[in-house]
Amino acid sequence: MSTAEEDFNDEFQDYNKYPSIPYMHIRNRQSLANGLITFGVTNFFNCYSIINIDIIKGVLFRKKKLTFDEAYPFALNKLVDSIRIISCFENYMKAHLLINDFVVHSIYAKKGDRDYKKYMELREEQSKRPIKLSELLAVSLFIKSNVHPMASTLPGITNFTVTFSKLLSEKYQEEIKLPSEVLRILNDMNEVRNNVHLYYSGRVDINGQTYNDLLTLNHFIDNTIHPMRNYLDGILKPPTNPDQPQKGV
Repeated sequence: MSTAEEDFNDEFQDYNKYPSIPYMHIRNRQSLANGLITFGVTNFFNCYSIINIDIIKGVLFRKKKLTFDEAYPFALNKLVDSIRIISCFENYMKAHLLINDFVVHSIYAKKGDRDYKKYMELREEQSKRPIKLSELLAVSLFIKSNVHPMASTLPGITNFTVTFSKLLSEKYQEEIKLPSEVLRILNDMNEVRNNVHLYYSGRVDINGQTYNDLLTLNHFIDNTIHPMRNYLDGILKPPTNPDQPQKGV
């Protein structure tokens, strides 16, 4: 067992293959958080409704009526846009938890595993509130790999992560603190996304609420998510002097 977090290593950044890696060192968590945010923001700004927000603005402020050819792509992309926006904010919330030393991967153990009861108690708690990494490490430290130190495993960690719906719940939001309007918008979009298996119609709702919701989300990205990414970019940038050690937070 390892008694300390392993140093950051660029060769092991496949966080899907090695889900324990983010919990080995703060820089690993920062690196994963940065990747999550970058991918999420890219998804957001590739939404059809965001790319074509001036069309929505024109409908509202110039009383311009949409033609069928203009309205149809909004209806066709409504579900896809919801998924893209959810991806952006889900990634942001997980990034927030990671850089504040919370566990975003689902905790689980099989019967017969060492400390099975303790892990399942943590799993139950995780369904109600975010779990600190220190709580998981209190059960077991890392088990070293014979292949490579960065392939070491943290017992209790799975390849799955906390769900979007759970991230929106009250106890998680006590930590994440999304503004109430952003939370309302995301809950509405989550309902649309949850109907994906019985999604038979893409009704076009282009009105003042639609426009204001998109502006609210965009404002949060500009004022909260982008600054977080800039912060992470700054601390993850390699030092000018290659002999100078990189600093964690």
